[in-house]
Amino acid sequence: MHSEPATLNVGAFGVSEFRSLNHRINRNAVDLVEPKTLLSRRPRVLVVGLTPSLTWKVAHCLLLAGCRPTVLGWHRWSPMQLYKGIEYVHWRGVRWIDDNLDSNLILQIEAECAARDIEVVVGADYPSILLLSQKGEEIRSSALVPIPHEPTLRLLNNKWNFSQLLTKLRIPQPKTELALNARDLLGTQLAFPIITKPVDLWASVGFEMHTSIEELRQRLDTAKLRAAFPLLVQEYIPGCDVGFAFTAFQGRIQAYTSFEVPEKGVRKHFESVRLLNYVAAIVEETGYSGVGEIDARYDPARDEYRLLEVNPRFWASVLYTQIAGMNFPDLLLRPAQIFEAPGFSAQTAPIKIDFINRSKIWSLDKADRLFMLLNG
Repeated sequence: MHSEPATLNVGAFGVSEFRSLNHRINRNAVDLVEPKTLLSRRPRVLVVGLTPSLTWKVAHCLLLAGCRPTVLGWHRWSPMQLYKGIEYVHWRGVRWIDDNLDSNLILQIEAECAARDIEVVVGADYPSILLLSQKGEEIRSSALVPIPHEPTLRLLNNKWNFSQLLTKLRIPQPKTELALNARDLLGTQLAFPIITKPVDLWASVGFEMHTSIEELRQRLDTAKLRAAFPLLVQEYIPGCDVGFAFTAFQGRIQAYTSFEVPEKGVRKHFESVRLLNYVAAIVEETGYSGVGEIDARYDPARDEYRLLEVNPRFWASVLYTQIAGMNFPDLLLRPAQIFEAPGFSAQTAPIKIDFINRSKIWSLDKADRLFMLLNG
């Protein structure tokens, strides 16, 4: 896959604009440290998350950028407690109410910010970012990095809604259906093989390929489908997996990179004007702010990208992108620099991670390697 030149006019923001920007994002009266101060020293950061494999990677990127982050995590014990430079705090009483995190959990975030003089709060995964979007105005002791509004998060986290958005914007995607039950699924008009997956889960949970109608019928008859209805049904796209990672503010892309997955454990970053234009249209339409990543497929026979889904949060391979020279967790802490010098700056050489010898690539300590083994 070759590089495609692309430019994006983002403009420049001064200190006064940045301060006003943060007040609008956080909807509170907290004054964030001046951008030039944040850039002259590393800010005190609280990373919030329930998914250890994402929370750890975000904290690790910030550690590599010179921060000494505090992590508020779900589990009472975590390998992050062994890190030098990371303070791990147990997020007590985590529970869900009607598929949302208990809104009272925001109180411990505020308490930790006040006790530790935290300047910036970063959500690592969807549940924590959704909570911050819902109740972030109750955090008075710190600012938040830019995050999407709650309606935008819910829209993009639902794969069927995202598919309808792509249709509206005329952005290429696989042929897609919504199956509410077994009858809908068996009546699919798509050619096999087909893919089924839940509309609101991630990390390939419930993902399944069906090569024929007979195989699909057998799975339904024996109750061996990997996920419950409703299901997103899509045609299979040959080729390789592709991602597009970005930061955005109020509907405008700032920093970005595309990457392909030629084989397991390998990422190759590149620049694509087509993917940039597709994602820029989505970001503009939704007024998106914050970090995100879009999964796609590239069909080399047709030289065509098809967008699959969006992750309105950090993504699983964020460390590959950090190795390539774009540290997205750190970029969220450097708003002035993002506004003035955005775009693509990743190294394009393939990055391969050897599971056994990962320490040779990342110079990891024992805590890192333990976390790798647990969350590979």
